[in-house]
Amino acid sequence: MRIKARLGALVVGASLWAASAAPGLAADSGAVSAQVTVAAPCITVSTTAIDFGAQSLSTIAVKDLTYANCGPVDEKIYGRATNASGNSASWTLDPAFVGGASCGSGSPINKYALNSYQNNNNSASGFTMLSTTDQLIETIAGGATGSRDRVVITMACAGSSGVGQTMSFTLTFTATY
Repeated sequence: MRIKARLGALVVGASLWAASAAPGLAADSGAVSAQVTVAAPCITVSTTAIDFGAQSLSTIAVKDLTYANCGPVDEKIYGRATNASGNSASWTLDPAFVGGASCGSGSPINKYALNSYQNNNNSASGFTMLSTTDQLIETIAGGATGSRDRVVITMACAGSSGVGQTMSFTLTFTATY
């Protein structure tokens, strides 16, 4: 009889242990439907063409150009440009080129510079020199307009090719995360 009592106590103990490890019969649950939209980079520019007009060699010219983040989240804006070419001339885009008033004897020829510029900000954070590879210009909030509102061209120094020609190049602005 003692064996039966011990066996019975063992069975009861095992049953209690198993019941405590399993969910109770009165369990309940709730389901939640969820979704997320993956944002896509989005940028708009204020114009698709800029004409700096007729400019002399060794000068600087400025044109308005803005861009905006048309997406819902913060984006990084990058800028780059191409080398300039005319009918029988070409200029190399050089972000280190100073040109302008510093052109003189011994100045490099057939080089020019472009920068994305923030009007009324003469600090280093107010402009980004462009090159033929992407340069980070700024990060802007979703739906916001960028702080840069101008593009500045530094014309090639006197002695460069291209006099009387229209020199063409492309500016590209890219939005990414």
